Amino acid sequence: SNGNQGIINAAAINLQGGSTSGNVALIELVNPGFTQTITMGSGGTVSLTAGPTGDANHAQVFSTGQQNITAANVQLAGGAGGSNNRALITTGTAGANQVLDISNTLSLIGGNSAGPSGNWAQVLSRGSQDILNAMTIDLQAGSGTNNTAVIEIINAAYTQTITMGASGTINLTGGTTGSANDALISAAGLQNITATDVSLQGGATGIDNDAFIWTTTAGAGQVLDISNTLSLTGGSSVGVLGNWAGIESGGNQLIINPVSIDLQAGNGEINLAEIIAYNPGYTQTITMGAGGTINLVAGASGNDNEAYIYSVGDQVINNALSVTLTDGSGGTNNIASISAVGNSTATVPALVMNGGLLD
Repeated sequence: SNGNQGIINAAAINLQGGSTSGNVALIELVNPGFTQTITMGSGGTVSLTAGPTGDANHAQVFSTGQQNITAANVQLAGGAGGSNNRALITTGTAGANQVLDISNTLSLIGGNSAGPSGNWAQVLSRGSQDILNAMTIDLQAGSGTNNTAVIEIINAAYTQTITMGASGTINLTGGTTGSANDALISAAGLQNITATDVSLQGGATGIDNDAFIWTTTAGAGQVLDISNTLSLTGGSSVGVLGNWAGIESGGNQLIINPVSIDLQAGNGEINLAEIIAYNPGYTQTITMGAGGTINLVAGASGNDNEAYIYSVGDQVINNALSVTLTDGSGGTNNIASISAVGNSTATVPALVMNGGLLD
């Protein structure tokens, strides 16, 4: 459409990319001065599946202007084979905002490809991004090479906001085999996430199959309001790059209200579980919910499998009933730690250190 585009009351929208090369299934608004609105009927599902073979066979919902999608379920799956076969929901102009109001599940599954460019499942905004009311967000990276599942904004001037429904859960899992198959929630600007439970799992095998929630720009802050459990588990790999589970902020980092924070590093080589504010001049603040516990466990075997909470700036930890740091029972440099380059303040009635480092 060249003007406002509305699709309403459908029970299902199914887009399937083709085969060979450049066969795209597309819903598109091409004028940035207008709005694309998709409002599904009760229980309606939007399903995008990229092509199974060939190259650049996308399934895509694209708007150069504002994009609003309301549905019970939204499902994106990268191509099962071929190269650069992507399932995408995107805005195409700087400042074009995106709103997804999902009453049940948002699911992104990376594809399978051993080629140089992968088969992504991607929800991308070049303006602000609001994802609202979902009960579950599941991101599962693929296998092969560079088959990523990602929700992202790429303009630092805008904000990413994810507000889950009651008891809403966010799950990110790195790819099970291959390399560079990541599950990501990524923001170039401010990132706000509200959920009951958040779980990040590095890939079970392969190399550099990571699960991250992060801001990518210096000064881009991060707020995570989690009312129950924040769990990060490193994967398993042997090689230069491990399979990480991480929460990273380029600016101030604020994590509030969790009842538990559990970091478990993996085994093998460099399979980290980490929470980090990675730029100087900013503060990492963790304020636990009532009775909140922090438990960091390094890898039991292998090398450099660390579990840590770290700030390059200042660090404040409030209201933790207990903190337990457990180094790995075997291997080398398998360390559990809480530390900061700047000032570090922790209010902890009970501290248990099985090895570990508190600095």
